[in-house]
Amino acid sequence: MHEEAKCQLDIPFWYRCVLAFCHSRLISPIDAEDATQETFVRALMCIDELRSPAAMGGWLGQISHHVCVDMIRRQKVRHTSPADFNRIADDGTEPVRVARLVRATGSIQLLSPGARDWTTVSSGSNESFVAGSRVKTNDGVSCELQTSADGLIRLNQSAELILHQANQVELVVGQLWCLAPSTNSIDVEIPVSNVETPQLATLACPSSSEFQCVAGNDFASCNSVSPGNANASMTLGAFSCPVAPGETVSVDSNQKIDRTASSDSVSKVWQLPLLALGTSEDQELRSLLTHLLAPIGMTKARHLNENQIRQLGPSGAIPLLAYVVAESSPEQLELRRTATRLASELADQRGAEMLARLTSDPDAFIANQAKETLRRLLVEPQ
Repeated sequence: MHEEAKCQLDIPFWYRCVLAFCHSRLISPIDAEDATQETFVRALMCIDELRSPAAMGGWLGQISHHVCVDMIRRQKVRHTSPADFNRIADDGTEPVRVARLVRATGSIQLLSPGARDWTTVSSGSNESFVAGSRVKTNDGVSCELQTSADGLIRLNQSAELILHQANQVELVVGQLWCLAPSTNSIDVEIPVSNVETPQLATLACPSSSEFQCVAGNDFASCNSVSPGNANASMTLGAFSCPVAPGETVSVDSNQKIDRTASSDSVSKVWQLPLLALGTSEDQELRSLLTHLLAPIGMTKARHLNENQIRQLGPSGAIPLLAYVVAESSPEQLELRRTATRLASELADQRGAEMLARLTSDPDAFIANQAKETLRRLLVEPQ
């Protein structure tokens, strides 16, 4: 932008707005002051990027948001002191809890607001998270969170998420799936580049709709995975792009758009080990596997679906075996046999209990496959 923007940069007014925003993100008042000053330093350095003075509020908001995130990433944010906790107690207020851990395939990492170091959260802890918390999954670990507004968020392995509010999250890196509650939407912010202060694309996930989002090295993508989804939109600055049910839309920092058709079942394969942590009657698990297994042996989808499942490694055997154990309908016998065959290739010691149950299955093929797999596991090193 030019001199017109500088003239309309009402410092006292916008300083109060930015300071209030930083106070909501950072515990320490000193950190909030530092972040506010840094916001205006950055703003004045790149004032030419502001396209219109009317967009001043959103532009400053995006800069201040990234300044706060950068302070946490560089571990400059101060710990909350005992005096701060006493003040909170005296005021009768507590941090707002926006989500809780429902299940995870392993331990996850948590960086609480104001903390310097990540802490480990065990998979069965039912941990609650306050606004501003950062959640990170390690390699081979996925997790599911339930928001205080009854939305669901699943985080794939090697991903990181910031919980700003119950209906506002930021995917820092990796992949997530979300299901918005019936009463309101969920806003998912996704960086479109890996620079220090990236642009953020925002997906407004409509109520009762499910989406998957990916934060890549230089792009953001949103996948409207269910044909029953409502129409959605992804915004990047003043730019807005519709996202229709059944399609994946990707955008880069140059606002280049790429649209592709998506398969709801294949795109959710990574969730299988997480879903297998539920009960054996988990309808979502059974429905997903039915869609995945049905085309195998019939069309080109066979290779795609089988390869997607095989890429899960031994973790992929658990949901397959859970499906075979739980599904008893005679109409699904061929699917049960397909699941058993795939599971026998992938299974390790974690599947031994379910394999033992299947050795007495009424179907001879399934029972024999289970017995052969158990014999293999007995001779393999632990």
